Amino acid sequence: MLPRDILISKEAPGSWLFLLFNLPAKQSSGRVKVWRRLKKFGAVQLKTSTYVLPDEPAHYERFQWLAKEIVDTGGEATLVRVKDIEGMPHAAVVALFNDARVRDYDEIAEPLTRLLKDQKARKASAETFTSALRSAARSPCGLGVLGTFCEGQIRTRAK
Repeated sequence: MLPRDILISKEAPGSWLFLLFNLPAKQSSGRVKVWRRLKKFGAVQLKTSTYVLPDEPAHYERFQWLAKEIVDTGGEATLVRVKDIEGMPHAAVVALFNDARVRDYDEIAEPLTRLLKDQKARKASAETFTSALRSAARSPCGLGVLGTFCEGQIRTRAK
């Protein structure tokens, strides 16, 4: 299992970025598009239409672009920096992120582990193997903070 302290330090309280948004009810495809982007960014949902990421320049830029897209499609969006969340200690917010990443990791770890162990299938179908690795790389676990860690864990499990 993934160590729970690998993603966000429980020690350094820093601040958080909140994206609060509202899309017209008739825009179900817009909602799905926003939800997929938020999932790809690794954001966690705190409340309905309220998502959070650690306050880092890359996350701020992602939320800015997404907020602009929401507004451009007729919705409302607000980006907020938050130092403390009343009733939710820093460690609890960190646990939300780490639990989400553990689920992401577990989603791809088992199939890739089987694939790496199956030498015969790997040699017979390099394209299938490469396709599976590319798919894993597109997952939240693959290219984010955990990319190298996930790769190492999968290779360790395959031995």
